[in-house]
Amino acid sequence: MGHQDHLRGSLDSYAQGFSVDVRAIFERFDLAAVVKRLQKARLLYLVTVDADLNRSADRIRAMIERMSG
Repeated sequence: MGHQDHLRGSLDSYAQGFSVDVRAIFERFDLAAVVKRLQKARLLYLVTVDADLNRSADRIRAMIERMSG
């Protein structure tokens, strides 16, 4: 699980690429703390290995708008 050690930094960088509004949502759900707990439990890689993290900010913004509207 060598990827485990680098994944948290990559997720942090990925999250910083979103708009202020989306980052506020991440903060509201305390995403950083969740990621930290998963990393400490050595589960972060397992949780994200099959995730589709190659979504554009526009696509995610549209998904959020659909969920909130």
